Parts: sequence; structure tokens; C-alpha cells
Amino acid sequence: MKTKSFIVVLLMFFALLSPAFAGQTTKGSECSLKETTAKGMFNVELKLERAKLSVGKNTADVTIRDKHEKPVTGARLTIRPHVARHGETSIIRPSVTEKGDGVYSVKNIYIDMPGDWELKVTVRKAEAEDSAVFDFPGVKKRE
Repeated sequence: MKTKSFIVVLLMFFALLSPAFAGQTTKGSECSLKETTAKGMFNVELKLERAKLSVGKNTADVTIRDKHEKPVTGARLTIRPHVARHGETSIIRPSVTEKGDGVYSVKNIYIDMPGDWELKVTVRKAEAEDSAVFDFPGVKKRE
């Protein structure tokens, strides 16, 4: 009996940790993902307003830090949602507003249809430019 209890507790522990190891955490109804840009110039954290990306309008905060974890202010961000398989990009462009301390508000991340989507975040600061891609497999309509 003790062995079964121990195994159940152990499984629950790993189930709680698994999103953190995958770079994704959920808190209440929000989702947070972290990626380092392709050239390693920036660390990008994407916090979706809801627990999942879904068909329709989505909102997020994007935090940009340099490779030394210092906030990046005054950057130009471009967010491009596109269907991973087809390479089609959403016709509606998200709007980005700087909030301060390396945090940028992104509104109108529009997802046209269910499927496997990616969000490409491109960061431009002075002469530096780099991007990170966030994968969202199996995007569905809101429930």
C-alpha cells in the first residue's frame, strides 16, 4: 500500500513539473512561454491572456531581455502568426505597444482557422535583429 501511495505522489509531482520543463507554464487562465532568439541575442517571454492560443483574437504581453537578462526597451517588435504546415500568414497584423521595462503589449493576434500555428516574434533594436518562434499545435476554437 505504501508503494502505491508513493508512486501516486511521485506521478503527481512530475505532472506538475512537466509544463515548466517544456518552457510553458500556466497560471490561472494565462499561458507563459519562453524562447531564446535564433542568434541568442534576446530572451523572449510570451504571456498569452488565456491558457491557450485559440481561433479569433488573442492578446499577449511579450517581455524582451538581452542575453544578460536586462530589459530591452525601445525595440521594434513584429509578431507574425502563420499556419505551420501551409506557411500562410494571418491577414490581420497584430499591434504592439511598449509598456516599459522590456514589456510590450500585443493586441489582435488573429488566428483564422483551427490547426497548427506558429507565432514568430522578431525583435529589432538599433542594428540588432533576431527572432524566436513559438509553436502552437492543435489550435482550436474557443470553448
